[in-house]
Amino acid sequence: MPISRPRRSTRAELLDAPDVEPVALAENLRDLRSIGRLLGSTAQCLRVLRPWLRQLPPGAPVSLLDIATGGGDGAALLGCAVRRAGYRVQLIGSDRLAAALQYAALAHPQLHLLRHVAPALPLADQAVDIAVLQLALHHFEPAEAPALLREMTRVARRGVVVVDLQRSWAGYLGARLLSHGPWGELARHDGPLSALRAYTPAEVRQLAAVAGMVGAQVMTAGPLLLTLSYSVGGSGSGFAANAYSSTTWPPIRCS
Repeated sequence: MPISRPRRSTRAELLDAPDVEPVALAENLRDLRSIGRLLGSTAQCLRVLRPWLRQLPPGAPVSLLDIATGGGDGAALLGCAVRRAGYRVQLIGSDRLAAALQYAALAHPQLHLLRHVAPALPLADQAVDIAVLQLALHHFEPAEAPALLREMTRVARRGVVVVDLQRSWAGYLGARLLSHGPWGELARHDGPLSALRAYTPAEVRQLAAVAGMVGAQVMTAGPLLLTLSYSVGGSGSGFAANAYSSTTWPPIRCS
Protein backbone atom coordinates (compact mmCIF):
# COMPACT_ATOMS: atom_id res chain seq x y z
CA MET A 1 0.00 0.00 0.00
CA PRO A 2 1.53 3.39 -0.98
CA ILE A 3 2.64 5.61 1.90
CA SER A 4 0.54 8.75 2.28
CA ARG A 5 2.71 11.87 2.08
CA PRO A 6 1.90 15.59 2.08
CA ARG A 7 1.88 17.42 -1.22
CA ARG A 8 5.21 19.08 -2.07
CA SER A 9 5.28 22.84 -1.53
CA THR A 10 6.90 25.25 -3.98
CA ARG A 11 6.80 28.23 -1.62
CA ALA A 12 10.17 29.91 -1.20
CA GLU A 13 11.97 29.79 2.12
CA LEU A 14 13.19 32.98 3.74
CA LEU A 15 16.76 31.70 3.49
CA ASP A 16 16.36 31.56 -0.31
CA ALA A 17 15.72 35.30 -0.60
CA PRO A 18 18.18 37.13 -2.88
CA ASP A 19 19.73 38.77 0.17
CA VAL A 20 19.33 37.84 3.84
CA GLU A 21 19.83 40.37 6.63
CA PRO A 22 23.24 39.57 8.21
CA VAL A 23 22.11 39.39 11.84
CA ALA A 24 19.17 37.14 10.97
CA LEU A 25 21.46 35.01 8.81
CA ALA A 26 24.02 34.55 11.60
CA GLU A 27 21.22 33.55 13.97
CA ASN A 28 19.86 31.10 11.40
CA LEU A 29 23.26 29.53 10.78
CA ARG A 30 23.61 28.88 14.52
CA ASP A 31 20.14 27.34 14.53
CA LEU A 32 20.94 25.16 11.53
CA ARG A 33 24.08 23.89 13.26
CA SER A 34 21.96 22.66 16.18
CA ILE A 35 19.23 21.26 13.95
CA GLY A 36 21.75 19.43 11.76
CA ARG A 37 23.28 17.75 14.78
CA LEU A 38 19.84 16.89 16.12
CA LEU A 39 18.89 15.24 12.81
CA GLY A 40 22.25 13.47 12.47
CA SER A 41 22.73 14.46 8.82
CA THR A 42 26.53 14.39 8.97
CA ALA A 43 26.48 10.95 10.59
CA GLN A 44 24.34 9.68 7.72
CA CYS A 45 26.77 11.19 5.23
CA LEU A 46 29.68 9.45 6.95
CA ARG A 47 27.90 6.10 6.75
CA VAL A 48 27.87 6.45 2.98
CA LEU A 49 31.49 7.60 2.84
CA ARG A 50 33.02 4.80 4.90
CA PRO A 51 33.06 2.12 2.14
CA TRP A 52 34.77 4.57 -0.25
CA LEU A 53 37.32 5.57 2.39
CA ARG A 54 38.24 1.95 3.03
CA GLN A 55 39.44 1.71 -0.56
CA LEU A 56 42.18 4.25 0.22
CA PRO A 57 45.47 3.51 1.99
CA PRO A 58 45.83 4.83 5.56
CA GLY A 59 46.86 8.46 5.63
CA ALA A 60 45.78 9.14 2.06
CA PRO A 61 44.54 12.66 1.23
CA VAL A 62 40.79 13.03 0.72
CA SER A 63 39.24 16.18 -0.72
CA LEU A 64 35.62 16.94 0.16
CA LEU A 65 33.43 19.60 -1.44
CA ASP A 66 30.48 20.65 0.73
CA ILE A 67 27.96 22.50 -1.43
CA ALA A 68 25.57 25.03 0.19
CA THR A 69 27.87 24.88 3.19
CA GLY A 70 26.26 27.81 5.01
CA GLY A 71 28.25 28.36 8.18
CA GLY A 72 30.51 25.40 7.39
CA ASP A 73 29.52 23.40 10.47
CA GLY A 74 28.46 20.26 8.60
CA ALA A 75 31.63 20.33 6.51
CA ALA A 76 33.81 20.76 9.61
CA LEU A 77 32.10 17.88 11.41
CA LEU A 78 32.50 15.64 8.40
CA GLY A 79 36.15 16.64 8.01
CA CYS A 80 36.86 15.80 11.65
CA ALA A 81 35.25 12.39 11.30
CA VAL A 82 37.29 11.58 8.19
CA ARG A 83 40.46 12.78 9.89
CA ARG A 84 39.77 10.58 12.92
CA ALA A 85 39.39 7.65 10.51
CA GLY A 86 43.05 8.18 9.57
CA TYR A 87 42.97 10.30 6.42
CA ARG A 88 44.35 13.73 5.52
CA VAL A 89 41.35 15.91 4.78
CA GLN A 90 41.10 18.82 2.38
CA LEU A 91 37.82 20.71 2.80
CA ILE A 92 36.13 23.02 0.32
CA GLY A 93 32.87 24.75 1.20
CA SER A 94 30.74 26.62 -1.32
CA ASP A 95 27.71 28.86 -0.94
CA ARG A 96 25.87 31.65 -2.76
CA LEU A 97 25.76 34.00 0.25
CA ALA A 98 28.86 36.08 0.91
CA ALA A 99 27.76 36.70 4.51
CA ALA A 100 27.46 32.95 5.14
CA LEU A 101 30.96 32.40 3.80
CA GLN A 102 32.30 35.18 6.02
CA TYR A 103 30.71 33.45 9.00
CA ALA A 104 32.20 30.11 7.92
CA ALA A 105 35.66 31.65 7.47
CA LEU A 106 35.65 32.92 11.05
CA ALA A 107 34.23 29.74 12.55
CA HIS A 108 36.20 27.23 10.46
CA PRO A 109 39.45 28.65 9.05
CA GLN A 110 40.39 25.17 7.77
CA LEU A 111 37.76 25.51 5.03
CA HIS A 112 38.70 26.71 1.56
CA LEU A 113 35.63 28.73 0.57
CA LEU A 114 34.07 29.45 -2.81
CA ARG A 115 31.17 31.72 -3.65
CA HIS A 116 28.94 30.69 -6.53
CA VAL A 117 25.32 30.31 -7.52
CA ALA A 118 24.31 26.67 -7.98
CA PRO A 119 23.84 24.61 -10.02
CA ALA A 120 27.07 25.71 -11.75
CA LEU A 121 30.16 24.73 -9.73
CA PRO A 122 33.35 26.75 -10.39
CA LEU A 123 35.62 23.70 -10.39
CA ALA A 124 37.35 21.62 -13.05
CA ASP A 125 36.20 18.11 -13.95
CA GLN A 126 37.18 15.58 -11.25
CA ALA A 127 38.55 18.39 -9.07
CA VAL A 128 37.65 16.72 -5.76
CA ASP A 129 37.28 13.20 -4.46
CA ILE A 130 33.77 13.50 -3.07
CA ALA A 131 31.01 16.09 -3.55
CA VAL A 132 28.54 16.41 -0.68
CA LEU A 133 25.19 18.17 -0.31
CA GLN A 134 23.79 18.21 3.22
CA LEU A 135 20.19 19.25 3.97
CA ALA A 136 19.94 21.44 0.88
CA LEU A 137 18.46 19.46 -2.03
CA HIS A 138 14.98 20.66 -1.10
CA HIS A 139 16.03 24.24 -1.87
CA PHE A 140 16.16 23.28 -5.58
CA GLU A 141 13.07 22.81 -7.72
CA PRO A 142 12.63 19.62 -9.80
CA ALA A 143 13.76 21.48 -12.93
CA GLU A 144 16.97 22.65 -11.20
CA ALA A 145 18.02 19.70 -9.04
CA PRO A 146 19.18 17.36 -11.87
CA ALA A 147 21.54 20.07 -13.17
CA LEU A 148 23.12 20.33 -9.70
CA LEU A 149 23.46 16.54 -9.44
CA ARG A 150 25.13 16.48 -12.86
CA GLU A 151 27.57 19.17 -11.74
CA MET A 152 28.37 17.22 -8.57
CA THR A 153 29.05 14.14 -10.67
CA ARG A 154 31.25 16.15 -13.01
CA VAL A 155 33.53 17.57 -10.31
CA ALA A 156 33.81 14.36 -8.23
CA ARG A 157 36.37 11.64 -8.88
CA ARG A 158 35.00 9.07 -6.46
CA GLY A 159 31.45 9.77 -5.46
CA VAL A 160 28.50 12.00 -4.71
CA VAL A 161 26.58 12.02 -1.44
CA VAL A 162 23.31 13.83 -0.79
CA VAL A 163 21.63 13.80 2.61
CA ASP A 164 18.33 15.59 2.98
CA LEU A 165 14.96 15.57 4.62
CA GLN A 166 12.41 13.21 3.18
CA ARG A 167 8.88 14.51 2.82
CA SER A 168 6.55 12.73 5.19
CA TRP A 169 3.82 13.51 7.66
CA ALA A 170 6.14 12.53 10.51
CA GLY A 171 8.76 14.97 9.23
CA TYR A 172 6.28 17.78 8.77
CA LEU A 173 4.64 17.34 12.17
CA GLY A 174 8.04 17.02 13.81
CA ALA A 175 9.16 20.24 12.13
CA ARG A 176 6.02 22.01 13.31
CA LEU A 177 6.75 20.95 16.89
CA LEU A 178 10.42 21.86 16.56
CA SER A 179 9.51 25.32 15.26
CA HIS A 180 8.20 26.18 18.73
CA GLY A 181 11.72 25.77 20.13
CA PRO A 182 14.26 28.51 20.92
CA TRP A 183 14.98 29.39 17.30
CA GLY A 184 15.13 32.58 15.32
CA GLU A 185 12.50 33.80 12.87
CA LEU A 186 14.08 32.14 9.82
CA ALA A 187 14.26 28.70 11.43
CA ARG A 188 10.73 28.94 12.81
CA HIS A 189 9.39 29.87 9.39
CA ASP A 190 11.59 27.71 7.18
CA GLY A 191 11.63 24.50 9.24
CA PRO A 192 8.08 23.29 8.50
CA LEU A 193 8.35 24.63 4.95
CA SER A 194 11.57 22.67 4.40
CA ALA A 195 9.75 19.52 5.44
CA LEU A 196 7.12 20.23 2.78
CA ARG A 197 9.62 21.20 0.09
CA ALA A 198 11.61 18.00 0.65
CA TYR A 199 11.45 15.16 -1.87
CA THR A 200 10.29 11.59 -1.38
CA PRO A 201 12.71 8.70 -2.05
CA ALA A 202 10.91 7.95 -5.32
CA GLU A 203 11.21 11.57 -6.42
CA VAL A 204 14.95 11.63 -5.63
CA ARG A 205 15.42 8.46 -7.70
CA GLN A 206 13.72 10.23 -10.58
CA LEU A 207 15.92 13.31 -10.17
CA ALA A 208 19.01 11.08 -10.21
CA ALA A 209 17.77 9.30 -13.32
CA VAL A 210 17.24 12.61 -15.13
CA ALA A 211 20.78 13.59 -14.07
CA GLY A 212 22.15 10.42 -15.68
CA MET A 213 23.32 8.89 -12.38
CA VAL A 214 22.92 5.27 -13.44
CA GLY A 215 23.13 2.98 -10.44
CA ALA A 216 22.57 5.71 -7.85
CA GLN A 217 21.25 4.40 -4.55
CA VAL A 218 18.54 6.16 -2.57
CA MET A 219 17.96 4.96 0.97
CA THR A 220 15.77 6.17 3.80
CA ALA A 221 17.45 6.92 7.10
CA GLY A 222 14.63 6.64 9.60
CA PRO A 223 11.42 8.59 9.12
CA LEU A 224 13.07 11.98 8.61
CA LEU A 225 16.11 11.68 6.32
CA LEU A 226 17.12 10.07 3.05
CA THR A 227 20.48 9.60 1.34
CA LEU A 228 21.48 9.53 -2.30
CA SER A 229 24.85 7.97 -3.08
CA TYR A 230 26.53 7.59 -6.44
CA SER A 231 29.93 6.05 -7.09
CA VAL A 232 31.68 7.88 -9.89
CA GLY A 233 34.81 5.73 -10.02
CA GLY A 234 37.95 7.58 -10.95
CA SER A 235 41.68 7.75 -11.03
CA GLY A 236 43.15 5.59 -8.30
CA SER A 237 43.79 6.54 -4.70
CA GLY A 238 45.60 9.84 -5.26
CA PHE A 239 44.56 13.21 -6.60
CA ALA A 240 44.17 14.11 -10.21
CA ALA A 241 45.98 17.29 -11.17
CA ASN A 242 43.81 20.22 -10.13
CA ALA A 243 43.99 23.57 -8.43
CA TYR A 244 43.62 22.06 -4.97
CA SER A 245 46.13 19.20 -4.97
CA SER A 246 49.10 21.54 -4.52
CA THR A 247 47.46 23.95 -2.12
CA THR A 248 48.79 24.28 1.44
CA TRP A 249 45.76 23.50 3.58
CA PRO A 250 45.29 24.52 7.23
CA PRO A 251 45.12 21.52 9.58
CA ILE A 252 41.70 20.21 10.55
CA ARG A 253 41.10 21.03 14.21
CA CYS A 254 38.72 18.67 15.99
CA SER A 255 37.50 19.32 19.49
